[in-house]
Amino acid sequence: MPVNSYWRAVILLTFTFFLNFLSRTVFSPLLPRIETDFSIDHLKAGYLFVFIASGYFIALWNSGAVSGRLGHKRTLILSALGVAIFLFCAATIRSGHTTYILLAASAFGVGLAAGIYLPSGIATLTSITPQNEWGKVLAAHEVAPNLAFVTAPLLVETVGAWFSWRVLLYTMSIVVLLVAATMILCRKYLESPVMTISCTISRFELIKDRTLLAWVMIFGIGITGTIGIYAMLPLFLVSSLGYDQMLANKFVGISRIASIFMALFSGWLIDRLHPGVVIKVAMLMTGIFTVLIGIAPSKYVPTILFLQAATGVCFFPAAFSLVSQGFSQQCRSLAISTIMPVAFLIGGGLAPAFIGYMAKTNRFGLGFAVTGLWIITGLILMRFTMKQKQPHRG
Repeated sequence: MPVNSYWRAVILLTFTFFLNFLSRTVFSPLLPRIETDFSIDHLKAGYLFVFIASGYFIALWNSGAVSGRLGHKRTLILSALGVAIFLFCAATIRSGHTTYILLAASAFGVGLAAGIYLPSGIATLTSITPQNEWGKVLAAHEVAPNLAFVTAPLLVETVGAWFSWRVLLYTMSIVVLLVAATMILCRKYLESPVMTISCTISRFELIKDRTLLAWVMIFGIGITGTIGIYAMLPLFLVSSLGYDQMLANKFVGISRIASIFMALFSGWLIDRLHPGVVIKVAMLMTGIFTVLIGIAPSKYVPTILFLQAATGVCFFPAAFSLVSQGFSQQCRSLAISTIMPVAFLIGGGLAPAFIGYMAKTNRFGLGFAVTGLWIITGLILMRFTMKQKQPHRG
């Protein structure tokens, strides 16, 4: 595929991933409003991310069956359509105690629809681009979630000044539908130049490999350091540190701006250093700054948020590059759909729920500190990824 063509695909998929990610992260800055509207406590608010993560888990785990039947292009389109539908459903739910379960069901649906994107997205990107470009391509793709981290709180505060949070979800659902239509019209750019061959390795055989199990935990830690922490930050700043809600969301959004540039910078690092080195440094620094969020005086927290976000983002391009090198093109999607469901359930669901539990017992800061120590333990697990026998490379 000509260079111009695959970079068009990279741009299209990056924007699709941005909306995919925004559909889940937008619930974080909306939590204070949702708590008020639905009269729920911090624990129930944290449980919304468990529902999103559970839907994401189920979809990711079964994404191989979906893409096997539909192909990667149709899977990407189906994901966008599903996200649009469930965002619309979440926006239509009225406030009240009894309707919380409907909101939770819609959150589950958003996770379900979003979950089938990633394996097909990564498989498509790595199949249409040469391997020596993977660092740059995956880093460019990783700009999407970091841009979503910045956009979500700023968008919530901008739209919230004039309209209900439901209007924001309605608008997002329309934009995602337009992107799905664009993918249909531009589907030729998503065509892999290599013939698709089914993976000859079963999921059971992959699971038996302790290296893959190590990657599950490592990705769970990486997701904890980004999505898991981000999910509870606005609530922490408002309820524990006394920040005004609008100011808290602005701090969280602005702190993610540096991560956009760091995502691109990490691609340069990956092409010059071993991806494993980048992963280790990212986990160590992210863990340290996460601990400091929980224990540092409130006046230093905005600066710490900035540093935590900047280091956490470097994890994913390096991790996806290293995992992609360990699996053949045919088995890459299956490997990612095996690793990411459990990892996201851990980092995007259980981690926010744990912090929410600590918040309910008036130990919000301690929740962040313990989570930071958990992130640092990922350095130990990296030893197992260096011993991979690669029985599924070719």
